[in-house]
Amino acid sequence: LTIVGHTDAEGTKENNLDLSQRRAQAVADYLKTKNVNAARLTAIGKGETEPVADNKTDAGRRANRRVEILVEPVRAD
Repeated sequence: LTIVGHTDAEGTKENNLDLSQRRAQAVADYLKTKNVNAARLTAIGKGETEPVADNKTDAGRRANRRVEILVEPVRAD
């Protein structure tokens, strides 16, 4: 699982990158408590770089504050 954290564009880019990383890591930590193998988890922060909505509105900023989980199959080599 690749867990990707995102933020809105409020604040500095550096703070948003840190916040998005902490947001993704919090989800990864939760999944570990549910016995998901930590070796299969990757947490990535994208900050404000991939908005899905307009940061000029409250609704848009809310939509941009999110975590996405990408599920990829495990392949034996």
